Amino acid sequence: MPDRLMIDPSMFLWPDTFPVLIEALNRKELGRVAIPHAFASALRDGVLEENFVRFFGPRRGAVTAPEILSRFTVPELIEEYSPKSFRLEGSVFDQRLSEVSGSDLVRRTLVEEWEFLTSESWIISKVRAAFDGFLKSGAVALEVGGNAFDWLAAKSLKIPPERVPDGLNVKQRLRAVAKWIAVGGASATAVVAPPVAVGVGAASGFFLLLDP
Repeated sequence: MPDRLMIDPSMFLWPDTFPVLIEALNRKELGRVAIPHAFASALRDGVLEENFVRFFGPRRGAVTAPEILSRFTVPELIEEYSPKSFRLEGSVFDQRLSEVSGSDLVRRTLVEEWEFLTSESWIISKVRAAFDGFLKSGAVALEVGGNAFDWLAAKSLKIPPERVPDGLNVKQRLRAVAKWIAVGGASATAVVAPPVAVGVGAASGFFLLLDP
């Protein structure tokens, strides 16, 4: 069974990724996907605060909450992810994350993304904002460009094809319009040599940041 994929809010807010995402969701092409619970709650309220849109969206022309709700016809296909607890609550990482967030809604969204990334592994995003927030807060990342995703997944990460989320299939248009794929948890540490992985495990967190 394919792993679950988290969709970063930026995929909804950018005009070029939103139609592709909605089409794929409404056609039930993406399999098991999740979004941060904080983002889902804000959508239901019908308003996304300015700080949130500025953090995840474009400077101008961001897709609005009413537009998202009007086009998203099968919301039951997306699971709202909310961790039972924030494992790093009260840590230096947590304090720095609060500083870079700029608002409570952004912070809660980043906490939920971080917990998902370090436990269930996969996030797809249009922008680096969330990942840069993690790095500024003390996380460690290995960034790989040059369309290396398929090679890493098959050769270095040794991820069986059946485990790669449906939304990251090489034929999936969503992957073509996205800019970043983050891989965390056991899948990420598998690419690091064992002695390094031990040190990484002692850090606040480690993930791969891939340009698909």
